[in-house]
Amino acid sequence: MIRTIIFFITMLAPIVAPEARADHPLPQAAARKRIDIAVRQLSPIAFGTFASSDNGGTVTIEATSGARITTGAISTLSGGDYGQAEFLIIGQPGEEILVSPPNSVTLGTPGGGDMVITDFKIMPAEILTIDRDGRAKIKIGGTLKVPGNAAYGSYSSIFTVAVRYSH
Repeated sequence: MIRTIIFFITMLAPIVAPEARADHPLPQAAARKRIDIAVRQLSPIAFGTFASSDNGGTVTIEATSGARITTGAISTLSGGDYGQAEFLIIGQPGEEILVSPPNSVTLGTPGGGDMVITDFKIMPAEILTIDRDGRAKIKIGGTLKVPGNAAYGSYSSIFTVAVRYSH
């Protein structure tokens, strides 16, 4: 049996303010106010439209290229966009930031089906430096585990990608 699944996901990233560190105060001469980090989603991760047979499989969106790769009994179908998520991060120029995706996210559909995204990858890296204009862009991919006999529908979820200064 082949089931068609339409899939989109929305990722939200919070604005994360730098933490105060009383154990490492800066000397008064070197102290400066750091810009709070702001994150804007440019595009969500989307796995497109595909069909699954009784055995299921995986659909992976590559963080680097946005390519879609399937394993198992998954057939890709035309229609339905797919690609990696992209975020714009605004913060203090020259500062190093850490980006932390969740370990896994469960997606659901009103029809009662569930799927799980795992193995999130961030490009260019989970640790990066904000450019001199106060901006950095990241792309996020992941692997969707599709169970056999997955219910037809549009699967979605909202989850957090944490962004903070490294020090």
